[in-house]
Amino acid sequence: ALARRHRDALAGLDDTAAADRLAELNVLEQVRLLRASPIVRGRQRPPLVHGWIFSLADGRLKELDSGYTAAPVEVEPEHAATAAALG
Repeated sequence: ALARRHRDALAGLDDTAAADRLAELNVLEQVRLLRASPIVRGRQRPPLVHGWIFSLADGRLKELDSGYTAAPVEVEPEHAATAAALG
C-alpha cells in the first residue's frame, strides 16, 4: 500500500535507491501512526517521536525529517549528549 501511494516518486529511482527510499517512507509512516495513536495523543505532554534509519551502505544512522517540530520541555542529559554526538 505504501509503495502504491508513492509509486510516482519511486518510479524514477533505480532498484537500490527505490528500496532505500521506501524504507525511509515506511519509517515516516510509522512515526505518523505512532503520533496518531490514542495513547500518545492522550498524553498531557506528547512525547517527541523521531524517525531514524540505519544505512547498510555507510553504517550510519540518519534522522528523517517527519515534519514534527514540537520538542519536549525537558531533555534528559544523556539524550542531549547522544543527539549532539550524532549531530
